[in-house]
Formats: sequence, C-alpha cells, structure tokens
Amino acid sequence: MDVSNLFVDLEGNALSYKVEIINYAKGWQYSFIFYGFAFVIFFFIAFIGTKERIHPPKTQESSIGKDLKELVTNKPWLILLATTITFILFVAAKGSVTVHYFKYVISSQKLTLPFLGSDTFDFETLTSAYNTIGQISSLIGVLLVSWFAKIVGKKKAFIIIFVIAIFSTGIVYFLTAKQLEWIFFFQITGSMTGGPLSVLLWAMYADTADYGEWKNGRRATGLIFSASTMSQKIGWALGAYVALTLMSQVGFEPNQLQSSESLNGLILLFTLIPAALGIVSMAICFTYPLNDNRVAEIEGELKQRRKENGEGVEQPA
Repeated sequence: MDVSNLFVDLEGNALSYKVEIINYAKGWQYSFIFYGFAFVIFFFIAFIGTKERIHPPKTQESSIGKDLKELVTNKPWLILLATTITFILFVAAKGSVTVHYFKYVISSQKLTLPFLGSDTFDFETLTSAYNTIGQISSLIGVLLVSWFAKIVGKKKAFIIIFVIAIFSTGIVYFLTAKQLEWIFFFQITGSMTGGPLSVLLWAMYADTADYGEWKNGRRATGLIFSASTMSQKIGWALGAYVALTLMSQVGFEPNQLQSSESLNGLILLFTLIPAALGIVSMAICFTYPLNDNRVAEIEGELKQRRKENGEGVEQPA
C-alpha cells in the first residue's frame, strides 16, 4: 500500500510514506485482537461508571416467564425491535460492500487536492478516506442530535434525519465513479444523519421500559435492552448474509474483472437496496405510539405511583 502526499511540510514539499503489507490475514487478525482488548477495557469502564437511578418496586419478584410475557406484549418495544432490525439491515447492506464498491467501481483515480497537488490514489486509500470521513461526520451528528431531539421530539427527529440518510444513500446510484466529490459529500450528509439514529433508538427503548412498568406494574429494563441488543446482532448477521448472497447471484468473483451485471449489483447494494430497507424501517417507525408528550404523561404517573408507594424512587445521577 502506497500512501503518498498525505502530509505537507512548512516549505510545501510533499512527504511520502510507504507501508508494505506482508500478510493481510495476519494483519486482520492482529487488528481485531487489538480492538478486542480495547472493547473489554471500555466495557469495564462503562460497567463501573453506570449507576442505577430507577429501581424496581421492592415488592416485585423476579420471574423470567412473566418478564418475557410482558416483553412480547409491549407494543412500542415490538415496533422498535422491527425498526432496529431493518435499520441495521440498511447499515449492514451498504457496509458489507463498501470496500468492493471502491475496488471495482471507483478503482484508482488521479485527483488534484488542495495543498497536496495531483496524484493517483488507489482504492484502499480512497476507501479509508471515505470511512474516516463517515466516522467523523457520524460523531458530529451524535453530538448534535440531543439538541435537535429536544426541539422536535425523539420520534420526529428519527424520521427527519432518517429521510436525509436514505436520500444520501440512494442518490449515489445516479452518480458516476468520476463524481467522487459528490460521493464523499453524500457520505458526510448520510453519516451525519445516519450515525445518530442508533442514539435515538436507544433513547426510545428507555421509554418502552417506562411504558412496560406503567402498563404492567413491573420494570424489566435489563431484559428490554438485552433483547434489543440481540435484535442488532440479528440485523448485522442478516445484512451481511443478504449482501453476500446477492453478490454471489449477480456473478461476483473476487479479484477478477467484473461483468456489467456484477458491477450493477455492487452499485445497487451500495445505494438503492439499503435505501429501500431504510424506507421500510422508517415506515415501521411511523407506527411507534410514544411521542414525547405521551412519554411525559407516563413518567408523571409513574413518579406519582412511586411517591405514593414509597418504592422505586428515582435517585439523582
């Protein structure tokens, strides 16, 4: 891999760096070992730093059977479950083919960039830049979403920014490989709006926990969030399976010259197919019944119950 002209010194001379990859398989293995250690550390930090503010009623007896029964009758949670699975399909379908899209559709391109001059960038460099820009944009979106949700409400915020994310994904189908500036632009808009969607979903899951306690008199926050995490795993597995299956059906062969049918399949998997899955997810979310006003009513009734019973009092964070 040759990463050239990525830095410029004070005199304007380009600095070139070369990284020779000897063993790709070992590289992937060691990378994920590193990430695994990092994940464990951060999971422990999250565990140690998490304090329970709302406790279940003291008279509540734990029962897996009752908790599961009440979970599957929690309509708002079921709607969010379906929304989450289809949303993850939206993300996973595109993510599974990003590298292939850049390798076989975008390929290497000669670009002229500010301060860096003109150079040829291979697909690996372009893919890395594309993903990095997406992560940065996603982080910015996550930092802003709380402010936006307070203005319009969580459900409306989810739908509004999802529309932008879907449009930013689907519109790329109509761009050519030479229109890289627009492909990167829609990566910015799509990531800035797509990244916060998970944050909003988790916030709405907390509301379904309140709804379950309000409806049944029992609180099962842990089960709600663990089952919701399971739905994410299902979505990622299905998304990768669907993407790879469709790639196989259109005749995709790795490290070979691709047919027009195969290239069109990659483009569809990168654009219109995830956009269609996003539309399905958004349509499901339209039926979600807990807007912010309804959530406020439920929270008020729960606080009154806890005050009367002297149980499950919310503790300051």
